[in-house]
Amino acid sequence: MTAQHVLTFGDDDSAGADTAWGWVTAQPWPDWQIEVIAIKALSPETFTHSPTEFELHTWQPTKPRSGESGWQVGEVVHLTVEHDPRLVLSSRDKSDLVVIGARGKGLLRTMRLGSTAEWLMQCPTTPLLISKNSNSVKKILVCVDGSPHAEAAVQVLSALPLIKGAHVTVFGVVESDDSVVDQVASSGSLLESVGAEVEEVVAEQDPLVMSVSPRMAISDLLRDESPDLVVMGTRGMTGLKKMVVGSVASAITHHAECSVLLARAAD
Repeated sequence: MTAQHVLTFGDDDSAGADTAWGWVTAQPWPDWQIEVIAIKALSPETFTHSPTEFELHTWQPTKPRSGESGWQVGEVVHLTVEHDPRLVLSSRDKSDLVVIGARGKGLLRTMRLGSTAEWLMQCPTTPLLISKNSNSVKKILVCVDGSPHAEAAVQVLSALPLIKGAHVTVFGVVESDDSVVDQVASSGSLLESVGAEVEEVVAEQDPLVMSVSPRMAISDLLRDESPDLVVMGTRGMTGLKKMVVGSVASAITHHAECSVLLARAAD
């Protein structure tokens, strides 16, 4: 039977990839196909000269990626290619989710995010999960701002098997209009309809201060709630909406200790 959904896992045989695979196997994926793409990266100096076309090959690794007995998964297939990992993973635009580790084996591995994670975050072609731990997802923080990108992120989350039974806090900051309030409510209703336990939280403007900082408000919630996953759209409704990734999403992705799911609306 053909899998209804596809998860693409970027595997560079690094410690970050091991952590990300632990995250994948900690969640149920019934009826999902998981494609494990082992990518042997070209040297950085050849990236700019990499051909845009390449071919993935099926293979049987000596130690294939697998899960514990009883793991719910439709199918795991292994593919391999030698190419620029950024181009390989961004080419999987038919996948329902791409999962990678926060850091890889490249020259920027000592950064909070590796070069591949940073690039994919800036140029997402499909929903992207950057794994920072191997936790089973029980608590989720969903951040909405009234934008189509936030709506897309909620839609992606609602289709993931892990949503059933999870405790979800849907959070929004009212900055200039009430669209955030409406989106918090609609997002909460959707996630409840697919089996989540939902709490809706709206931060209102304090009349004694100039504005509420969404970044600081989200950071405070991350610290207080300690979720397993934070979910955001890549861009918001602020003056930076024309950037590929918004300043709030970028800051939270870099500094959150939990895994991060990013999605964007179709252009």
